[in-house]
Order: sequence, then C-alpha cells, then structure tokens
Amino acid sequence: MRIRIVYNRIFPFGDNRAMTVWPCIFTRVALKDYEVNHELTHCQQQKEVMVASAIICIALVILGTTPWILCAVPFSFYILYILEYVIRLCVYRNHREAYRNISTEQEAYLNQMTAGYPMTRNDFAWVRFIFRKTYNR
Repeated sequence: MRIRIVYNRIFPFGDNRAMTVWPCIFTRVALKDYEVNHELTHCQQQKEVMVASAIICIALVILGTTPWILCAVPFSFYILYILEYVIRLCVYRNHREAYRNISTEQEAYLNQMTAGYPMTRNDFAWVRFIFRKTYNR
C-alpha cells in the first residue's frame, strides 16, 4: 500500500512537524528526506503491531473472549506507544527524555539518516530498544 503525505493546518498537534497514522503521514510543512524516513519507519512499525495484535485478538476470540476485542486492533500501536511513554515518564520524570526513549522512537531517530532504511529494516526491529536507553537529557 502506498503511503500518503497529507498537508493540513490541524494535525499534528503542538510543535510536532509530522505524525504517522498508517497509511498517512500528516504534516503542516514540507518534510526533509530524513523526516520522511523517520515517519516511514513508524509506518512499518504500525503495520507490524497491527498484524501481531490481529493474530492475538483472533486467537482470543477463538478461545472464547468477546469479538469486540477486535476493535482494539487499529489502535494497538498507539495503545503500546502511550503505555510505554507513561512508564518511561514515571522512570525519567522528563517528557523529552521519556518520548525519545520510547522503543519505536529510538529506532526511528537512530536510523532516520540512513537512506532507504524503512524498506530494508528487519521486522520488529524496535523491540530490541525496549530495555535500552539511547537518549539522555
């Protein structure tokens, strides 16, 4: 599926330059190549998490839980993202440090300067950053 870059004045919020909501990258300004790489990495991460959560949710439905659990699949990346941010905020007590050490952000920031990285990365590469800290104040 082709990723679309959507220019608008509302989304993303605050001082963020871009935000990925698969399959779109929302921005208010023209993005530099490394910023597009960063956001494309998030697109790949979002697809991986959605597929994995769909498999888990389908298994849970087969095992007898409510089919309503499938409604969480499109939001699974954001649920994990916010959960990890809250945990890291409790640990570091600093918004910027917590944000930059979210595993998906670590992968995206560390590889954004590598041309073509989003297309050549290993699946679930962000997982190796869950217990790693690459950004300090």
